[in-house]
Amino acid sequence: MQLRNKYYKYFQEMSGIIGISEIDLKEKIGNLHVGDKFETQTYTMHVKKISESNGQVLYHVCLYDGTGKLIRNDPIFLSRPKRQKYM
Repeated sequence: MQLRNKYYKYFQEMSGIIGISEIDLKEKIGNLHVGDKFETQTYTMHVKKISESNGQVLYHVCLYDGTGKLIRNDPIFLSRPKRQKYM
């Protein structure tokens, strides 16, 4: 599995953990800037860094539970990477 596909998989896993649809989570994270937080009743997502990779925006996010314990610390893509043809 290529790294860019893994970053999208991390996004899907975080969506499943939080219990929010991928479309809603994509919209919420897309509106955040570095240092901003997105909070639900049981989880908090913190954006550490935003960079560009393979022509897409790469978000480095931390996911915390209600007690402040770190659950995930992953780079994520908000959409599936475009397929590339190799010759």
